[in-house]
Formats: sequence, structure tokens, C-alpha cells
Amino acid sequence: NTYTPTYPGSPVDMPRPLNVAIAPDGETVIVANWYTSTVAVYQIVAPGELTFKGVVTGLHGNYEFFADTQPGVQTVVFNPAGTQAYAVINNMRTTDITGTNTGDRIGVLNITGPGQVSLAAGGVATLPHHTESALFGVDVAAVAGSKVYVGYPTVSSADDPRSLAVVNLTDYSVTSTLVLSAEVSIPVGVAAIPWLLETYLTVSDPAPAPGQIVTYTIEVFNSGPALGQITVQDVLPPEVQFLGPITL
Repeated sequence: NTYTPTYPGSPVDMPRPLNVAIAPDGETVIVANWYTSTVAVYQIVAPGELTFKGVVTGLHGNYEFFADTQPGVQTVVFNPAGTQAYAVINNMRTTDITGTNTGDRIGVLNITGPGQVSLAAGGVATLPHHTESALFGVDVAAVAGSKVYVGYPTVSSADDPRSLAVVNLTDYSVTSTLVLSAEVSIPVGVAAIPWLLETYLTVSDPAPAPGQIVTYTIEVFNSGPALGQITVQDVLPPEVQFLGPITL
């Protein structure tokens, strides 16, 4: 079967499906769309059969849509639980006379059920990468230990030095590592070996108002061997007062 994702009001050649990712649930299919900074969502209902569930927009954040170069989604990766997906958006050059590039993005998507995908609240982070094209079929992100590691989705970049961006999934803060001169290396494809025991912390709202109740969720995944008992410890920010309860 052949499926064509659409985007309301877009030209006939948009969006352009670039990469495809299947969530750990084995049913949710997310298609990275170039030119529109969107993802198309499908659900596998039978072998070779999909149901179109919709398009998730806004992954580029506060940015003028359809500027002189359209931002596009390059890669989509998942956390081990399959409750979130992380989309890399690049080609973020603006239309002003200076050609200022605002930096690539990573958009955080919530998956609440098979084919049920939405943009997480506050889930758009700016990366220290400035790119203007894409490498087709190259996965430039990997998830490990509550962080997403993001390489360059293209070799078309004036950045010097070039770095591997690290996004903390607790608060969406971004740091850099593997900082290399442009003459030495360009970090592109990224892969990660899963830890034997991985812990992921998420918060219901990373920027709550004073007095607002938020929920912390801690997920621990053991890929083996079997463990008899583990202890999970965490330190809350000083501005947060613990109310409970703890639900296991």
C-alpha cells in the first residue's frame, strides 16, 4: 500500500516524507516531514495496513512558518517506554536581511496510546546547531539515560566548532560535548548502547507557576540481568515542596 501524508494549505510537493520511525508499541508510526516542521502519525492496524491519525504541528517553536527556507524534521527517536518521541528539526534560517539562523530544534512528543501523539507542553528546545539542509535516511539522535544526544543532520553548516548537543529531558536544558573544529570532524549519525539499568525522570510541567502542583514520574528499565532489589533516590529543587503521595 502507498500512503501520502498531507498538510493543510501546503503546496503539492509538501510535505516530503524523509525518515520513518516505529514506536516501541509496534503500532505507532511517525513520519518525519521535510519542509513543514511537522510529523505525520499513522497506526498499524494490520501487516502492511496503516490508518492516518493526523499531523502534529508546532515542532519548530516560535518561528515564522514558510520562511525563505522551510524548517524540516530529520529524525524521530523514542524513550524505552515508548511514552515520548523526540524529533530533530533543522533548516531554521530566518528571513531577515542578516540571514540569522536561530538554531535547530528538538521537539518533544507525548504518546498516550497507539497512534495518539501530541506536542508536549514546553517541549521545544533550541540546539546550538545551525544547518540549512538534511541528509536523507540518517538518524542524528539517540536516547540514553534521560538525555537525547543530537548530531548534525547535514554537512551544510558554517558552525565552527561543531558539537554534539545533549538535551536533558528533565528540564529541556541543552549542553554541548565532543566539541571539534569544523576542519576535524562533523558529528552526524548518532547511536547509543542502552544501559543495563536506565532511569528516566519527567515532570508534568517544566515551567510551573508559583503554587502549581506538578507530578514527577520516574521510570526504571532493566535490560538484564535480573535484580533482587534496587533503591531510587532523587533530590527535588529547593523551590519545590513535596506533597505526595508516592504511587508505585
